[in-house]
Amino acid sequence: MYASFVVSQAKIDEFNIPKRSPDLNVCDYALWAEVNKRMRAQERRWPASKKEARATFLARLRRTAMNLPQQFVDDAIGDMKRRCRLVLEAKGGHIEE
Repeated sequence: MYASFVVSQAKIDEFNIPKRSPDLNVCDYALWAEVNKRMRAQERRWPASKKEARATFLARLRRTAMNLPQQFVDDAIGDMKRRCRLVLEAKGGHIEE
């Protein structure tokens, strides 16, 4: 309630977006997508008969996520301004890319 009062007093336009919007969560729209792409690329090089234990999978998942290039992470975070504009244009709806 107090925040709404401050926003109205400051004459700031408020834009309500869906909670936990995947379009504005860098982990959802960029990082996990890239990790998934890299994991699948690794698996394509395996023989069809290869099986992976859960612990091995989790270790590979962690390694893959931690080895994302810092520039990729920075670029994904830096894309937030553009994504916010697209969500605003979509009136809070999901955006397609």
